[in-house]
Amino acid sequence: MERNNAKQVADMLGFTTTNLKYYASLLEQNGLEIYRNTRNHREYTQQDIKILRAMQYLNREKSMPLEDAASFVMSSDTDIDDILAQKLAPEITKNDANISILKQESDNQLRLLTHLSSLLAEQIAMREEIKEMKQTFKEIAITQNDFQNILLSLEQQRLERFNMMITERRVIKKLEKEAFDLWCEKPLEERLIKVGWFRKIEDVNKRNSFIKEYVDRHYEKRMKKEYELD
Repeated sequence: MERNNAKQVADMLGFTTTNLKYYASLLEQNGLEIYRNTRNHREYTQQDIKILRAMQYLNREKSMPLEDAASFVMSSDTDIDDILAQKLAPEITKNDANISILKQESDNQLRLLTHLSSLLAEQIAMREEIKEMKQTFKEIAITQNDFQNILLSLEQQRLERFNMMITERRVIKKLEKEAFDLWCEKPLEERLIKVGWFRKIEDVNKRNSFIKEYVDRHYEKRMKKEYELD
């Protein structure tokens, strides 16, 4: 069985060997048998380290006195893994939220690229149409001035479609930001779901649904405002 000396364990837990010695003595008083080598120095197994981490968490994060924390982790009713899962829950929740936000941003970028691809296809088709029109205009001897006006009209239409797409993307992005900020203002009990005995994580599906509903509800009004149609 792999064991670690006091210096290694103290470095893992982020405190001095003196503090580790005090922790260990409290645990031994409550029934934990920690291996001692031929020099009577303590050596710690992975399970010992888990118990020490749980005790450290209860003391630092839950303000539980060390004596009570030692007694609690050594109780037969205590599940050390559940305590450690509770310790990791805030970090996991934050990571889950960051991953979800990155995924949503990636999806938004994909939708934007799809729009741009569609616009490019329209431009190519329009260029072909212009070529055909040029030939037709030559055949019917249309005046250069009229031809130029038609070209300008086609270009104006293309620019208007492009500007509308950019405006639409800006409005959606702003609405998503507003919705996310409103979501973050909600009480934790509305934003988190319970997983296991101690762990709580953000309800990602509920958050995404909230953002989508907010965007759908305000999209038309914001677009009208952008084009001064109110």
